[in-house]
Amino acid sequence: DQDVSSFATITNLDLKANTADMTTSLALKANLISPTLVTPILGEATSTSVTASSDIKAKRYIQYSNTAISSTSTTNLDLSRGNVIQVNLATSIAGITFTNEAVGTYLIKFVQTVGSKTVNFPDTWLWSGGAEPVVSATLGRTDIVTLIYDGTNYYAAIVQNFF
Repeated sequence: DQDVSSFATITNLDLKANTADMTTSLALKANLISPTLVTPILGEATSTSVTASSDIKAKRYIQYSNTAISSTSTTNLDLSRGNVIQVNLATSIAGITFTNEAVGTYLIKFVQTVGSKTVNFPDTWLWSGGAEPVVSATLGRTDIVTLIYDGTNYYAAIVQNFF
């Protein structure tokens, strides 16, 4: 047995093949063995049908504060900004409207940041039990409305008096 490792240097190989080709070819071979994986950057996507085999994350959480809304004003919620929405009740809300409506489930937290503020829910919301609820009036309490929009109707249910 004879050690021939000194013969396989770049200089010695250059006599047999182009050094640049040799380096490039070896690099390509190395990448095939252990490729560098790059995580793609994806923007928002839309689909008419989704089949999931694991968890699906909710859209982002957004918070509205109605400190600048007078008691006769309507609060407009942009549903394209998220599906978990917090409304801080610094004043009473005379009505709620939506922009960018999309079929989906929305959670709306109403937090009494001052106390004794009211919410006049839209007449078009269909409430479980058939009656529009009254939000908890105590300072610091939270009521959570689950709203399901099917493209035609809003189905609403409320869980109240979290503190």
